[in-house]
Amino acid sequence: MASIKQKTDAKGFTVYQVQASDGRGRRVYRTFRPQETWSAKTTQRELRKFAAKLENELKGGQVLTKAERHEQARREAAQAAKVQTLRQYVDRVWMPQKRATAARSSIRAYEVNLRLHVLPALGDSLLAEITPPMITALFYRLQAEGLAEKTLHLIWNITGEIFSTAVQDEILDHSPMTKARRPAASKDAIVDRQALAYTAEELQHILEAIRQEPLVWRALALLLAMTGLRRGEACGLQWDCVDFATGQITVKRNVQPCKGGVYVTTPKTGRERTVLAPPDVLDLLRQLRQEQPVTVRWVFARPHSTEPINPNSVTNHFRQMGRRYGLEDFHPHKLRHTFASVAIERGADVAAVSQCLGHSTIATTLAVYTHTNQEATRRAASKVWEAIQPPRQEEKKA
Repeated sequence: MASIKQKTDAKGFTVYQVQASDGRGRRVYRTFRPQETWSAKTTQRELRKFAAKLENELKGGQVLTKAERHEQARREAAQAAKVQTLRQYVDRVWMPQKRATAARSSIRAYEVNLRLHVLPALGDSLLAEITPPMITALFYRLQAEGLAEKTLHLIWNITGEIFSTAVQDEILDHSPMTKARRPAASKDAIVDRQALAYTAEELQHILEAIRQEPLVWRALALLLAMTGLRRGEACGLQWDCVDFATGQITVKRNVQPCKGGVYVTTPKTGRERTVLAPPDVLDLLRQLRQEQPVTVRWVFARPHSTEPINPNSVTNHFRQMGRRYGLEDFHPHKLRHTFASVAIERGADVAAVSQCLGHSTIATTLAVYTHTNQEATRRAASKVWEAIQPPRQEEKKA
């Protein structure tokens, strides 16, 4: 039977604390608050009804004890946190981690490609039920839809990282990506790396053509072509990074475009590096420094501003220069490719070129510039062969 205690609340009104028990150690407490207009007899009648109902509900499992409510809340929270579909895992676990650690440009790439290509196909599937054939079918369909090889490669890497992280989180025993088949690049999609770079002769023509451009654009174009910097790294240079005495330029920052302007982050690999600028580049930079107010600390600042130039503005201006001078596909990154291709083709050490480019490993450089490196390798082999050949008869007589 329920026990009842009469009490007074904080406002001075009479209330009743009702304790009900099911006889097996389960107890619940409820407060009964009578209406002010009730008589004493009505209050007692309604109080007994309230206590009896509470006791019946406790025995019937309709009312939970405090401990049971806590346990139910814990189970519900655990169930809510439990990832069931790919979309849930991406939204609750994977993307929050990326937003905390990745660059903004990378985050945008993840969000866009997942939203447009991966989640519509696999997002509502249970993680554990996504199979290698499902992933293989997705990528063959994306290829058939005409996605560029570079985009397919990015989506493949993103998808693979998601499943690898799920394995690390012990949500999956293994990644379905390990047995999925990525479609080979179609012959129509294969791009010759040489087409992504200019020859030395073409570069000479370009630098001659843009002599009519304002100093800032000539300096920037020559800097990119002679050092292999990324456009964001060039935009991130400050004058204290340029040592005119030694010709060394220290790459410390990377300016990236974002909604409403730019933001400054570290270089792509997260490490500073030093490149050597030739005298012609230093001469143009000296002139640029003299033209700027002393309050400007960015080498390539926005016009009439002390803020760095937006990398998108650089790309847009290069496109305009390309149209003006008939330069096909003229953009900053092509000058970076040109630096690497010409350097390796002329016999530069691939490790040194990799260092200049800021690649994380030399393997990246070799993968990107395979054709150019093969030419250099053949020349190196021929030089070794020539070195071990016996002297010709004419040379002996001489």
